[in-house]
Amino acid sequence: MKYSTLLFDVDDTLLNFQSSEKHALKKLFQSLHKPLTPEIYRDYHSLNAQLWRRYERGEISRETLLDERFNLFFQHYGENVDGTLYGQKYRSFLSEGHDQIPNATKLLADLTHDHHLYVVTNGVASTQYRRLKESGLDKYFDNVFISEKIGHKNQNQHFLTTSPITLADSINKNH
Repeated sequence: MKYSTLLFDVDDTLLNFQSSEKHALKKLFQSLHKPLTPEIYRDYHSLNAQLWRRYERGEISRETLLDERFNLFFQHYGENVDGTLYGQKYRSFLSEGHDQIPNATKLLADLTHDHHLYVVTNGVASTQYRRLKESGLDKYFDNVFISEKIGHKNQNQHFLTTSPITLADSINKNH
């Protein structure tokens, strides 16, 4: 069976999120004049992963995740900070990260001749759009579906069916 439509996530499928995350944390900590040790990085990575899992299970809102993760993180080290401001800085630095997974461009260039390609991602819209554009990968996709814009997490069945322009509508238009 040959598929005519292929869906891609961005993080750790096309772009190296681990590299982008580390880059963003280094820049955030540099801007705060604080050291980023391997232990601190592991602590952040662990807390962030826990918060994303809680968000995916519906236990916390997206806003709570984005606005509170740095409050929680720095509280662990006995500091009270403006978590919303730190989160905004971090996401700005994160959007600079667009290191590709090896051969991502070649794969998409090869597939685009015989397939309709779409991005389906849970990431922050402004961050993902910038990363795709600056990586040069955006040109390979017929459309980009981001949970933030659609109003559903991408693990939710409604993610693909309840946006103003659904994935199904895009696929039907292209066939």
